[in-house]
Amino acid sequence: LVARSARVALTTDPPLAGRARMAPLLLLLAATSALKNRSATLAMVTLDETMTSLVDPLVAARARDGVVVPLFSNLGFVPFLKNLLCSMDRVRVSNWVVIALDNSTCAPIRGGFGLAYASPACVFPYAHRPLTTQGVASYRTVEFNRMVMQRPMWMRHLLSRGYSVLQCDLDVVWLRDPFPLFAAHPHLAAADVLVQSEGGHGYNAGFYFARPTRAADAFMEFWRCGPASKRGGVNSPTR
Repeated sequence: LVARSARVALTTDPPLAGRARMAPLLLLLAATSALKNRSATLAMVTLDETMTSLVDPLVAARARDGVVVPLFSNLGFVPFLKNLLCSMDRVRVSNWVVIALDNSTCAPIRGGFGLAYASPACVFPYAHRPLTTQGVASYRTVEFNRMVMQRPMWMRHLLSRGYSVLQCDLDVVWLRDPFPLFAAHPHLAAADVLVQSEGGHGYNAGFYFARPTRAADAFMEFWRCGPASKRGGVNSPTR
């Protein structure tokens, strides 16, 4: 509607309305620029063969019964990551892989910090294409959104490889292994995607389970593409 109004104003308004005509034109130019910037941002986060060739072998080695838990972290979240991994270790869950978002995350994980059950598994696939320019990404900046959007992209990639995938945020602890529950109840075992509600805020994108089905793939593609056209929707697949 903005674009159509701009075209009509530019061709039918009288010459004396120059300033009035400029307002919709500027809106049109701003919208066009935003679309171009959004396309460039999405292109910058697209996974490539170099990235997947680093992640896939580690996932293949760590997956258990076709299930893997990718954990996404940068250095700032390493304390949360260690806490989560210790809780997973206590309930004897080892099918996790840390996908580092910067080049400083893997060192403290690989160095060992008391895990008794699982050996560290961390990979940094972005050396050739860093996600941030300054090592810090403030909330809702382009670089923040670029990092956040790695999660659904990796989820969809792993689903395409035939894995069932559990997405888990880092600021939680596990009290027990959830995977037997997913298989024990018929309605859970038949689901393409298991996701929690956040009440009036849609669905919780911080802990959900997806199986390698066409419906789950469509869900992840909607997350990647759908919220890009909704202001503030990058961090939620359904908002």
